[in-house]
Formats: sequence, structure tokens, C-alpha cells
Amino acid sequence: MNSPSVDRIQVNSRKSLIHIGGSRPTEPARNTARLLYEGLDKKEKTTIQLARKQYAGLIPREKFGGEYTALQWFCDYLLAAESERPRFLTNALVNDYFHFFADNDWAVLKEFLVRQYNLGSARLS
Repeated sequence: MNSPSVDRIQVNSRKSLIHIGGSRPTEPARNTARLLYEGLDKKEKTTIQLARKQYAGLIPREKFGGEYTALQWFCDYLLAAESERPRFLTNALVNDYFHFFADNDWAVLKEFLVRQYNLGSARLS
């Protein structure tokens, strides 16, 4: 049974909240994701610093509170001195979240960046 194509949603309440996801990443977002990927892959702090700076500009213009904020947090973690990093992970949920993305040389975060930002040609490893 085929479902009819729907191109509109009727909203009957002022309290309705609808989120339409799946917007395509902008070129600045793709470039920033590529920088973060390369910084992770090559372990280059200068590249991660540049990605962090670019996320600071993207957040108020494109997305506030979305994955950009999380990606910026990863940059902050990576740029912190080794002695400061444990304070980033004191909350058990944050620690679990971090390890989900960071374990195995950041494999899940790298895969997320490649898929979310269409970086197929950015795979360096």
C-alpha cells in the first residue's frame, strides 16, 4: 500500500510545535566539519582551534543549541590541557556521551562528520 505524498501539515493549535529536520548543511558548516575531522585525524591543535573559532561564528547564525554546540564542546575538550580534561567528564552522562564519540580514536565522531556533512572525500584514514 502506497502512502500519498504530503506536502503540508494542518496545524489547529497555537501550541503546536513542528520540527522539520534534514536541512542540508551549508558550505561554512561543511568546511568547519572538515576542519574538525582533519584535526581529529591528524591530531593537529591548530586545525581544531580554527574549527572551534568557526563554530563560534556559526552558532548564532545557523544553529543555536544543536550539534554545533556539541562539536564546539569537543573542540574545547581537545584544546584543554591534559590536566584540565577530567573536569569536562565529571558528569556520568557527559562521560558516557564523550566516550561514545571519542573511543577508538574518535571513530564515531569522524563517521558522524562524514555522514552529516557529506564529507565522503574527506576520509583521511
